[in-house]
Amino acid sequence: MEFRESIGLAAHSVGIGSFVYLRRILKGLIEEAHTEAKSLNHYPIMKLDIEMILDEKLEKIESQKKIIEAKKSIDQIQQSLVSG
Repeated sequence: MEFRESIGLAAHSVGIGSFVYLRRILKGLIEEAHTEAKSLNHYPIMKLDIEMILDEKLEKIESQKKIIEAKKSIDQIQQSLVSG
């Protein structure tokens, strides 16, 4: 949209107006590139944080499975002692 405005103003010999629109476009592109670069710089630590959180969740699931298995084993031992 701004690019179209810039072209229209340039066509009507409104140089400063055309320049302002081009400047806005360029500024936006530069800010976008800068933000993207920052995001890429932060990617490794964010990835590591997510991996650590997921590892903790997996450990918790595995721990819960072991607790369930232990309870089953204890129940079986109790049953064998009662019936036995």
